[in-house]
Amino acid sequence: MSIRKLSALLLALATLLIAASAEAVDYKAKLTLHIAASSTYDEAYELTVPGETAITTSGWNSLGNITAKYNGSNSGFDSSKKLVVMLSSTNTFTLKASGVSDTISYFVATSENDSAATTKFEFTADEINAKDTNDAFVGTSKPIGVSVENYSSKSAGDYEDEITYEVSVESAGVSLNSGNNVTVAFSIGSSSYTVSGTFNGTTFTDVTSDTGLTMTWDADNEMITVASASDSSDMYMVFLMNGLTYSYYKEGTTLSSISIGGSDVTSSFSTKK
Repeated sequence: MSIRKLSALLLALATLLIAASAEAVDYKAKLTLHIAASSTYDEAYELTVPGETAITTSGWNSLGNITAKYNGSNSGFDSSKKLVVMLSSTNTFTLKASGVSDTISYFVATSENDSAATTKFEFTADEINAKDTNDAFVGTSKPIGVSVENYSSKSAGDYEDEITYEVSVESAGVSLNSGNNVTVAFSIGSSSYTVSGTFNGTTFTDVTSDTGLTMTWDADNEMITVASASDSSDMYMVFLMNGLTYSYYKEGTTLSSISIGGSDVTSSFSTKK
């Protein structure tokens, strides 16, 4: 895993300006995200984040998009990798002003409907390798904004915070998404077994097996279970998506393959038993 901390290229300065006034007025705020350079490059990708943005109100403020696209000389971004962007803040996402005890909290989000902070953005290889109709790499853009608390009662001052974007290229791992077909093949001694089903987000449908098996999904444990179709307690194999391990319950079991969404992901799993 390679990590790049964008403390120079992608350093955001958030400044909130509140004018002092003895009268009851509508406070005007300006939150300026000034980024020295809007993009960072390496041989595989280009990441672009919003540049200078003026914000004049509390609540939701769109900053634009974070965009990742392929920028290399090969056919595309490595399909076994993903791009991870982590956001952090000098003041833990709090705006502070010199000589003022008041603080103004805010959080990064992806839409005005978000009630919780988003400090992690991920881009898959497919998203990074997206092309336009002319077959040029354009990548994928994801919305980003900030939600600022009501500051009408705060003291006058220049409130600021620094946001840092930390970018890393990591293993894509294995994900199970709605619509994915999952097929498991294994052997016990000289006997071969297969089972296949389509994941709909909550369970497996259209499960087929010519060897009397079924396949179920346990969302709480992020677990795929292969068991007897006539007795679900008679388990054959269990695959843990969180950790990418599998266990078997019959001596002499050998995993032949597991495919998810048409991709063979056998090598991504390690055995626990």
